Amino acid sequence: MTTVAVPATLAELLEKANGPVSLVTEQGRLLGSFSPAAVHHADGSITGSAKADTSTQKEPHFTPEEVAEAVRRIDSLGPWYTTKEVLEHLKSLDQA
Repeated sequence: MTTVAVPATLAELLEKANGPVSLVTEQGRLLGSFSPAAVHHADGSITGSAKADTSTQKEPHFTPEEVAEAVRRIDSLGPWYTTKEVLEHLKSLDQA
C-alpha cells in the first residue's frame, strides 16, 4: 500500500466527495480516478475505502515489477541525457 499525506484542506474536500474523484497534476495530467475517495488520517482513523475507477483512467497501468525497475533506474547514478542530447546524438548517427 502507498500512503500519500495530503494537506488538511485537501483531506476535507476528499472526505466530502460523494462521487468519483479525479486526481490531476497542476498541469492537468491525470494521476488516477477513485470512487469514493478514502482518507486515512494521521491518527490512523479511516473515513472510507477507495477503489480505482479504471474505466476513466487514461494513464497506463504499471505492474509492480515495472514500477520497481523504474525506481531502480531513477536511483542509478547515470549517465543521464536530456532529450535534446539524445536527439542530437541520433541525428549525428544519420549523418555518419
